[in-house]
Amino acid sequence: MPHRSPLLSAQPQSVSVCGKLLRSGQSLLVPESAIGPRERSMERKGKIRFRISNEKGKIQIVCTIG
Repeated sequence: MPHRSPLLSAQPQSVSVCGKLLRSGQSLLVPESAIGPRERSMERKGKIRFRISNEKGKIQIVCTIG
């Protein structure tokens, strides 16, 4: 009988956002122009969250995986 691979039930611990890898709870400050359709899709799925930054023209991205 074949063994099931442990990778079948593996869950990601990080996500790639704007060219950077973010783990759960980490944040990244990027210009508003760096937010594209890929990041918007990840926000709708609940993997990341956008926050308003106190710097003009910047957005904080927080990873919410896990």
